[in-house]
Amino acid sequence: MIGVSFFRLFGWVAGILVAFAVAAGAQQKPGNVNGVQGAGDDWGNPKIAVEQKEGEWVIAGKIRRVVFNKGDFSIVVQAGGVKWKMNGCAGDDITVESGGQRRNFKLCDAKKVEISSYENGFAKGVKVRLEGFKSQEEKIDLALSLFICLEGADEELVFLVVPEEKEAALKECLWPKGFAAESFDFTVVPFMQGMLLGKNHPDKVWLYDTVSYGRGLYMPWWGHQQGKAAAAVILESPDDAGCRFAHPAGGPTQMQPRWMHSLGKMRYKRQLRICFFEQGNYVDLAKRYRKYVIETGHFVSLAEKIARNPIVGRLIGSPVIHTNILYHIQPDSSYYDKDNPQKNHQLTTFAERAEHLRKLSEKGIKQAYVHLDGWGFRGYDNLHPDILPPCPEAGGWKGMKLFGETCEELGYVFAVHDQYRDYYLDAKSYDDEHCLVQEDGHRPYGSTWFGGKQSILCPSLSPGHVRKNHTSILAHGVKLRGAYLDVFAVVPPEECYHPDHPVTRSECLRYRGDCLDFIRTQVGVVSSEEPADWAIPHLDLVHHGPYALVPNPGKGPAMGIPVPLFSLVYHDALLLPWTLTKGGWGIPDNDWGLLHGLANAGLPYLSLNPGEEELKRVRTMCDLHRRVGMLEMTGHEFLDGGWRRQRTTFADGTTVTVDFDADTYEITPALGEADKQSSDSNGRKLLWHDEFDYEGLPDNTKWNYEEGFVRNGESQYYTRARKENARVENGMLVIEGRNEKFKNPQYKTGATYWSDQPEYASYTAASLITQGKSSWKYGRIEVRAQLPQGKGVWPAIWMLGVNFPEIGWLRCGEIDIMEFVGKEPDRIYATMHFAEEGKHRSNGWSIGADQPYADFHVYAIEWQPDRIDFFYDETKYFTFMIDKAGEGKDNPFRKPHYLLINLALGGSWGGPIDDAMLPQKYLIDYVRVYEPQRSPDLDSGSKK
Repeated sequence: MIGVSFFRLFGWVAGILVAFAVAAGAQQKPGNVNGVQGAGDDWGNPKIAVEQKEGEWVIAGKIRRVVFNKGDFSIVVQAGGVKWKMNGCAGDDITVESGGQRRNFKLCDAKKVEISSYENGFAKGVKVRLEGFKSQEEKIDLALSLFICLEGADEELVFLVVPEEKEAALKECLWPKGFAAESFDFTVVPFMQGMLLGKNHPDKVWLYDTVSYGRGLYMPWWGHQQGKAAAAVILESPDDAGCRFAHPAGGPTQMQPRWMHSLGKMRYKRQLRICFFEQGNYVDLAKRYRKYVIETGHFVSLAEKIARNPIVGRLIGSPVIHTNILYHIQPDSSYYDKDNPQKNHQLTTFAERAEHLRKLSEKGIKQAYVHLDGWGFRGYDNLHPDILPPCPEAGGWKGMKLFGETCEELGYVFAVHDQYRDYYLDAKSYDDEHCLVQEDGHRPYGSTWFGGKQSILCPSLSPGHVRKNHTSILAHGVKLRGAYLDVFAVVPPEECYHPDHPVTRSECLRYRGDCLDFIRTQVGVVSSEEPADWAIPHLDLVHHGPYALVPNPGKGPAMGIPVPLFSLVYHDALLLPWTLTKGGWGIPDNDWGLLHGLANAGLPYLSLNPGEEELKRVRTMCDLHRRVGMLEMTGHEFLDGGWRRQRTTFADGTTVTVDFDADTYEITPALGEADKQSSDSNGRKLLWHDEFDYEGLPDNTKWNYEEGFVRNGESQYYTRARKENARVENGMLVIEGRNEKFKNPQYKTGATYWSDQPEYASYTAASLITQGKSSWKYGRIEVRAQLPQGKGVWPAIWMLGVNFPEIGWLRCGEIDIMEFVGKEPDRIYATMHFAEEGKHRSNGWSIGADQPYADFHVYAIEWQPDRIDFFYDETKYFTFMIDKAGEGKDNPFRKPHYLLINLALGGSWGGPIDDAMLPQKYLIDYVRVYEPQRSPDLDSGSKK
């Protein structure tokens, strides 16, 4: 599989690059073939004129005019009524290595400069070929070609650098130059989440790093605002690229592209695009880049990610819980506390953490993403990449398995923190020959992190270790549903110069992508540290994407003016959590993190022991995320000149207004009951649900009861509104089957019908139904439940047509979403029952299920006009084509049905009952009914 960055470089721009290479030196030609096609845009080629004037070349289109000064290589662009000037040559335009020495040159120092007009069928401009660079009369064996073209109907300005390296190597190129200070008022930089910087901002500003995909450039673009106009600069070959940036106190800002070598040489063509807006600002610039990543196939929405991995859907509207097992700090680590040695080893067992989660669940947290670090053999940031087996002190494999099972039971998604870049010298597999080797031949060493002495693992070896470790975790039965691969999406791509495993930056990104994709296909949710653009197709969630602070990302005031550039591009493509406190990580001093989180409609972080105020804030963010988390952020604006009152807008019209001085927010329309679980992972609206977040009897506005001995010769008596058999506690519905003597009110002396014969029942249970309350036709019906066990139990989730009382079973139709019998403890059944010419017909299937009574599982159907698909968790195991029950309007499965959830004991299929196993509890975590996925004209249900 070709890596994403490689694809973006050689796939999307392949046509441009090949055409440039083939047509190098081509002259401007008339567009006339046999008199059919005319000149210019008659056949799609842009109608652009190129002419040479004294000392300059002019590229003139309908809406842009570009003037290239061949003396100093400066460029002036006239875009409507706005003039943009780009600086000319400087002493470090290119850095060349020749004869073992590195030298800097101006581009205009070339002794031979050839300029010609150029066109390729979709772009038109000039080609500038340079050679003959000299240093103290030594000729540098290097040439390069520069292309300047207008392209497309919008006449965007495209630059291309094509190196011709022979004996000399081009190590760095700074071209085209940046915009001159008089051409802009503000600079827009995707510096972490985003920064708007006034040209004369009074404080010194710097980027944490200046290469693509680092914190300085989460996304490989930037831009400028000039009055009401704007210009976006997009690095279209970003892997070996970045910028030069400077902003001294008081300004002005200086920013220009920077092309870097790959394993010692420039090697391939580099391309950059500048897009101009006569009316535009930072929002328009972000949206232009969003258009670019969509067009190049780099944008992968959350909806697409959920479709390929449904577990991701469980994170919509979920808080993020970050917790740990062992923090162990080696003596040679920079974090080692010599004065308080007890602080260097802090342990919490897997069982203790599992109990903490249970207590959190009791506070009403029904879904969450649990990130666990410190679970490895010697805890957090130790021994990588050889971290197995799990921490023995904390419970080892058995303890980790217990923790995963607890998360599954509570409805939480369990993910681990993992790491495949730092390479610890005491790792079992450590070998100097496996380390990354830098260009100077040295291996990097350090001892910053908890594990002590470390180097860096060559990226080419990371995928093998990921496969080794996570295959082993799954093989040990740990219910792992996701993994966080540390630093992969925040440390810019690296090169390795080891002769046995050389790696370019593009290959580095491909290897990292391979690691992330393995987690997605084999484990579940994929996460990493921060939202570097290259990783968006691979990632579901990152742990930070906040604003740049002074002096570092952790704490301090904001650099420049924070703006949500990343969210404007990728809000609906990635899950991004926020700390809710003031001055949290990435939150500017004195800003309330909750306000940034709400303005960006992100997920909230949640502590293990939250108070009521924290829970209230978390629920607000979760509700907002359920509403708009999968929608595009369409706008952002400042409401006054102080930059502190802001408003964001989302695709459904929802607005979030925040005031960082008054610590207030307003969500319009206001959040309501529907937002508490407003849609499923595919964005479908929730029609009906019961989350069982109350205590006592089941909600009588939603549920009714069957009562008595009802069917199939079953042994239980179904009771009505009796807590011993049906109650809500600890956030779930409990249906309990009991062995007890219970008087049968239906008893009749000498009765002939079986249900009236026994004076006393020996067993009791409950059957809850929505008959007379709610019914549905089409949609998704979903129940998360843990089944009872033992011979004789027969729990079910099923549906009957609402016309059952009038026309009876079987003509009303029956949909058995789930049936289980204790005598077959490893199988789940789905069955359809209907009548055909007055005779009983059934059609169904079953799936192997490993102890469904040991864990919670989701049992669901997707009911569409032509079919019903049955699911066990994310696995679809049976499809029933509705026409099998008749093609006409009388088909029962084209009519509304109501829902039944019951626990039967014995009977025609349940068989003999093992009294020793009773009582048994059938636990239901939630019941949810969603609208149909398609055909919006369908009647999706009715409520009575």
